[in-house]
Amino acid sequence: MKKLTFLFFLNLMFAAPATFSQARITGQVTDANSHILAGISIHLLNTNYGAVSNSEGNYVFSKILPGRYILIFSSIGYTSKTEEINVGKNDLNINAILEKTGKSLDEVLVTAQKKEELLQHLPLSITAISAQRIRDSRIWDNKDITAIVPNLYAADPGDKRNITSIRGITSSSYDPAVATYIDGVNQFSLD
Repeated sequence: MKKLTFLFFLNLMFAAPATFSQARITGQVTDANSHILAGISIHLLNTNYGAVSNSEGNYVFSKILPGRYILIFSSIGYTSKTEEINVGKNDLNINAILEKTGKSLDEVLVTAQKKEELLQHLPLSITAISAQRIRDSRIWDNKDITAIVPNLYAADPGDKRNITSIRGITSSSYDPAVATYIDGVNQFSLD
């Protein structure tokens, strides 16, 4: 009986802080003219938390543990917006105002360091190319990207495959030093 009571209090001791220290994040999404925006995707980066604004433009995240997060709002036709937040014990109300596409640039998310981060905060050289820029530049083949990406070189060694080199890192063997993926498919694999 003593062991059972001890285990009960031990379980309560570890479960209680997690239960009581969780907060809610709520808010409303509107446009620049204060019109309510429904169907906006809201996501906490590097978590599994996601929500969609309802018909009143409201969203809710429940049971968020304390910490620093990046909240991102996105939808087709509107520029993405990010908000850095600190979640404590108290609930947060974060409202967002989104602008129509064309008035500002979208923010770019990068997973170069195995977690989602904003491109503006990375100490890396990254070239992000939008679908619109690809259409405007009339890029039809992946080796045509060399025209708009600095320090990128692609060539055909004679066997109808592209060998890519970035900043001098290259290989002419069948195991390339630079892997190229398009829509998640490796473009230079012999298989």
